[in-house]
Amino acid sequence: MTTHNKIDPLGPGYEGVAGKELRFRDVFRDTLRAEMNRDQDVFLMGEDISGGFDRDTKEPLDAWGGPFAATKGLVQEFGPERIRDAPISEAGFVGAAVGAALTGLRPVVDLMYFDFVTVAYDQLLSNAAKSRYMFGGQTRVPMTLFARSGAGTGHAAQHSESFYSMLAHIPGLKVVVPSDPYSVKGLLAAAIRDDDPVFLVNDKKLINLTGFVPDEDYVIELGKGRYMQRGDDVTLVGMSYTSVVCEQAAGQLADAGIKAEVIDMMSLSPFDEDILLESEQKRADLRRLPWFKIRLCVQTFRSRFRWGVCRRSRRGHPPSFSYLSACCSFFGRGTWSRRFCCLGISLAAAGPAP
Repeated sequence: MTTHNKIDPLGPGYEGVAGKELRFRDVFRDTLRAEMNRDQDVFLMGEDISGGFDRDTKEPLDAWGGPFAATKGLVQEFGPERIRDAPISEAGFVGAAVGAALTGLRPVVDLMYFDFVTVAYDQLLSNAAKSRYMFGGQTRVPMTLFARSGAGTGHAAQHSESFYSMLAHIPGLKVVVPSDPYSVKGLLAAAIRDDDPVFLVNDKKLINLTGFVPDEDYVIELGKGRYMQRGDDVTLVGMSYTSVVCEQAAGQLADAGIKAEVIDMMSLSPFDEDILLESEQKRADLRRLPWFKIRLCVQTFRSRFRWGVCRRSRRGHPPSFSYLSACCSFFGRGTWSRRFCCLGISLAAAGPAP
C-alpha cells in the first residue's frame, strides 16, 4: 500500500510489519485503553459508557460500553474516576470536558451519535475551538470527541446524520475521519495526544469492518490524506466509509481496463489539498486523453458544501484546480452512491468534458 508522504508512510505501513486482522470496534477500544495507560491525564466521559453500578456493593457492573461497545470493560480496568458516565446533557458534559482540558487533563468525550453534535455545538464553537485564540495562545484544549455518523443502518432519522461540513468549518477544531482499522488506531492516538480539540467521526458502517493493524504503537499525522492505490486514468476521492466505496469501484473499473487512483482524505480539517493537486497534476502531465482528467468525489457532505467545492474547482481556486478538465462528480449517500458510483465514472470517461 502506498501512502501520501514522499519520505515516510503515514504510520508504519503494511510491508514487512508485524500485525493482525482486527475488527474496527475492537481496535478503537484497544487504542483508548493504550492511551489511558500511556497518559494518566486521559479520561473518558459520556452517556452509558460504564454500564452502571451495583446497588448494594457500589462496584461497577460489567459495562456494555454504549450502543457500539466502544468502551466495554474499561471501567473495570480504570475505575469510575477515569470512565465517567454523564447525564443526558451533551452541552453540559462537553462544557465540563472543555474546562477539564483547560486545567491540564485530556478528556475523551463519547457523543454517541453524530446528531447530538447540535446539542453541544455552542461548546464546540465558542469554547473548545476559540479558547487558544481568545487567550492569546496561553491556553490549550487537548480534548478529543468522537461520534458515529451515517444512515442506512437502522438507527432512525435522529441518529443517522452526517454533519461533517458543520464541524469542518469551525476554525480551531480539527476533524478526522478514519476509514479502516489501520487508520482509526493511528488517528485516534494522534487525536488524544494533540493539544487542540479534535473530533473523530466513525461511520456506523465501519464498526464491524476488519482489516490489518500493526502491533506497534503508532500515530497518523492529522491533516494528511493517503493513497489507497495508484492509477493513471481517474482519481477517486473518498473519506470515511466512502473510501471503502471508492476501493470497490476501483476494482470494478479495473475489470473494465480503467486504472483508478484512490485517495482517502482521512482529515477534513486541516484538509490536505496537496494530495489532490498532486494526483490531478500527474494526470494532466500525462497528456493522454484529456477527458480522463477528472476527479470523482464520493462523499456524504450536505449539498451546499459539495457545490461550493465544485464551483471552486471550476474557478481554479488557489492553489490551483486548473488541472481539472471537468467539474468534480459527486455521488450521494448509502445505496445510491454504491449503485451509481461506477456508472458515473463510466459516463465521465465516455467522452469529452463539457
